[in-house]
Amino acid sequence: MTGTMGRLARSTCKRFVCRWMAYTGVLACLFLSSMTAYAAMGRIPFEELAKSADLIVHGMVVSIDAVTVGTTKTTPSADQPEYLPPSIAELRIHKVLKGQTTPGNLYIQFAPGEDSPNYMPGEQVVVFLKRNSDGKSYVTVGMQQGKYLIEERMVVNVQVPVQEFLDRIKGLN
Repeated sequence: MTGTMGRLARSTCKRFVCRWMAYTGVLACLFLSSMTAYAAMGRIPFEELAKSADLIVHGMVVSIDAVTVGTTKTTPSADQPEYLPPSIAELRIHKVLKGQTTPGNLYIQFAPGEDSPNYMPGEQVVVFLKRNSDGKSYVTVGMQQGKYLIEERMVVNVQVPVQEFLDRIKGLN
């Protein structure tokens, strides 16, 4: 009887080990495929961001407003209470680093809560922008990768002093 029980225990153990190895293999494949997909989407090289941008500016976010449709603002619906309407950030230009625009303020369209960067009044930023199809506003190049937040004379995203960062951008043009 001990022999039969021993063989049964070994058989059960082998099945457990085989299943565990199969599950581990499947999980490893899923993990690696998700990492490959992330790498394919990955970061856009800094030089590519600069090349793709029509305009690169250093400025201060002055205000945020929901995009208007006709005369009414876009608002969340009853069936989509968490919906955040597309917004426009008004940016006061301190310095144009690439491209040309009229002095003063410009407008950046973005979708809060999605892959596009969020803008907040009072933020000091360097942004890589592409002219929007409306011809009046811009969108951020590379989604979140195209917005660099500045706090206390440092570019937060890359932990580099602002002037060094601005010089790097000028060197690309």
